[in-house]
Amino acid sequence: MSYLSQGNTSVSVVVRVRASLAHLLQLGGAHGRIGLVIREVARRLKRLPNIKSAAKRVKTARARAIRNASTKSSVKTAVKRYEAQLAQGDPGTAEIALRRAMSALDKAAKKGVIHKNQAARRKSRLAKKLVAAVGAKDEAAAEQ
Repeated sequence: MSYLSQGNTSVSVVVRVRASLAHLLQLGGAHGRIGLVIREVARRLKRLPNIKSAAKRVKTARARAIRNASTKSSVKTAVKRYEAQLAQGDPGTAEIALRRAMSALDKAAKKGVIHKNQAARRKSRLAKKLVAAVGAKDEAAAEQ
């Protein structure tokens, strides 16, 4: 029993999509970016899994990718907020933002979205930026 016949995907929809993609390719849609997208979609449609466990792996992989994307996005947001606070020159608020960014990196590492060594490296680099900014501010205050 194939994946398509289990009711997970309508066979007629797949056939129609394949036919329309083939038509677009014949019309010259193979040029440029649109052609690449069309080819990629066509390639993926050809590789629908026939085995039940493989179909489940595709489904779980998609769910995991969405979850990982959300976690990565929250890490990027936390780091950007920290760097924005650092650019403003206020070390107090930057330190709070640094803690949040470090927490987001630790959570991502704990969930396995990023490697623990990557999280440690990025946290170290963020902390170095804060130390450098505070040192530069102290030097400027000492000169005055």
